[in-house]
Amino acid sequence: MSTSIIPNLKEIEVFLNELNDELNHFNITIDRIKKSKWIIPEYRNEKLVAIAGIDKKLGIVRSWTIVKKEYWKKGIGSNLVYKRKQKCLEDKSCHVLLGIVERNNIASIKNITKQGYILCGRRGNLRYYFQPITLLGKVMTFIIKITFPIIRIIDKFRK
Repeated sequence: MSTSIIPNLKEIEVFLNELNDELNHFNITIDRIKKSKWIIPEYRNEKLVAIAGIDKKLGIVRSWTIVKKEYWKKGIGSNLVYKRKQKCLEDKSCHVLLGIVERNNIASIKNITKQGYILCGRRGNLRYYFQPITLLGKVMTFIIKITFPIIRIIDKFRK
């Protein structure tokens, strides 16, 4: 496995344009990628086959991963999830990693729960998984876990 330098925007656009079935599993746009604090690429034979990214707001790190379908089940996604966590451990302003996964994306759910993410809430077809990085992150995760059922009740009354 080789991770290289951060890909340029053109390389990312080519990567995204090559995605087909993957778009059913990943809800990532080029705008979100451009705004990401970090982008972690994964290459095979000098070709970009996967990228992971991190957006950060108020100490909560929203993470994302895109792996080309032909490279699924080869450990690339797991490797990128691990690298994201390591990047956050180095950055003392990261308190919680957030992964938002569609309910039917079983492989991603298995991957992140195996690496310590905790299901904190559901909203529609999405599942919100958190991984505390610091003590403050543990407190934030606890509060979020309590808050999600309240949000779901409020959403029901809005309809």
